Amino acid sequence: MCEADIDRHDHAEVHSVPHYNYESRMGNSPGAHGLYPLTFHINVFLEFPTTHHEENIDWSCTALTDEEQGDVFADFQDAIHEHWNDKLWIGPRNRAHRAQYHSFACGISLHRVQQRSRAELIICMLATPTSPEGVRRNALPASQTANLPPPPRYTRSHCQIDGWSTAQTRNRTDMTLAWQTYFQPSSSSNGFDFESSQPTSDRGDVVFVQSRAAHELGHYLGLHHPGFPRTHEDRSAASYLTGSTFARQNVLMSTGNEMVADYGAPWVERLLEHHYHCGIAYEPHLDPSSYPAWRRRH
Repeated sequence: MCEADIDRHDHAEVHSVPHYNYESRMGNSPGAHGLYPLTFHINVFLEFPTTHHEENIDWSCTALTDEEQGDVFADFQDAIHEHWNDKLWIGPRNRAHRAQYHSFACGISLHRVQQRSRAELIICMLATPTSPEGVRRNALPASQTANLPPPPRYTRSHCQIDGWSTAQTRNRTDMTLAWQTYFQPSSSSNGFDFESSQPTSDRGDVVFVQSRAAHELGHYLGLHHPGFPRTHEDRSAASYLTGSTFARQNVLMSTGNEMVADYGAPWVERLLEHHYHCGIAYEPHLDPSSYPAWRRRH
């Protein structure tokens, strides 16, 4: 494995690529499917508050033991690895070049650290948040949830867009995540899964299930909701394309979990920062348009 070697003089395109405060590595041997790994290694620091004030509501959160906090991080890792790893790959646009130049598998590896100063990603983790107005669905027997109205308000998971590019600013939190909420599907074992009913133009009202952890990490990587920037408001219903077709809403950066090739853009940008000394051959022009991302079809 080798670390990124930044050289801002060999290739003019690199000048426009920010130097993110995280480490990415290329593997020097191909893995599954003959793809060379291009993996983001991100240090994560978790905060577990017992109270949280947001949108004029005081939320109470469960106090967790150290072992339970470790279980939450494992849940977070599982969510990210399941939804992001082995889903996208980068290869030369020119098919004739694919035999000559390597293609890369996009991946993420998360590492929990105990010191805030060592982290590139700082998460405020809200464990089973409750408010005076709401009750968690998974805290009640299934027989009691059918007639239970939803709480009037709920905590919103959110993340600083392109959070890694400003990771050196350590006096703020990058991401707020709710774990095991009222809206977790009863059939799901991952505490970051979230279900919501949304109108669609071709299937009526549909219940979408989404991994909020995977969605918010997309924002951390610099991705927006699919309606942005036309909506100029990244938290509006229009930014999620609410009311459009099922397929347009069922993607990870809207309200579903499906991956699209455009989500590989952060890896395409990072590829430009790796120097030839990494021992990996890729197209010499280093033009992002010559190395698009593709969705893996299993």
